[in-house]
Amino acid sequence: MAAEEVQTWQEFKNAFASWWDQHQKIVAVAALYEMSPTAANYAALTIQMKANDAAFGAASKLLDKLQGLEDAAAQLAVSHSKSMSAQVEWYSIAGIVIGISLAFVIAFIIIRSTMKQVGTEQATMAALTGRIAEGDLDVKLEADGNRQLSMFRLEASS
Repeated sequence: MAAEEVQTWQEFKNAFASWWDQHQKIVAVAALYEMSPTAANYAALTIQMKANDAAFGAASKLLDKLQGLEDAAAQLAVSHSKSMSAQVEWYSIAGIVIGISLAFVIAFIIIRSTMKQVGTEQATMAALTGRIAEGDLDVKLEADGNRQLSMFRLEASS
């Protein structure tokens, strides 16, 4: 609670207590007037009603002020909440974009590495089979032992 709100709350409690006292007095004066409807009792009732209205008005104004302070605090909380929500949304989008980009980079590296191995071997095998088809049977196949996914390796181990 802000200092202004605490102070206003204290003022309201005092104003409410004052109104309650005035209200109890008006109830007593009204009961007296009901038992003895004289001009003096009517005048006392009228005076007490004005005092009660004044006390009620003061308490009502303070209650309105408290409501205004609460509304301002609520608006501040909503504003802060929206700001935090926008930040979380931005970080989420950034994280998704970075994650997708990273997945594409990793997939590209894996595909490029695999295609590089397979692609060069296919070209070499095509050239070798072409030479064999032309009748050159002295063709030698040199296996590259460093490649794990190699057609050469499969051929060399047979």
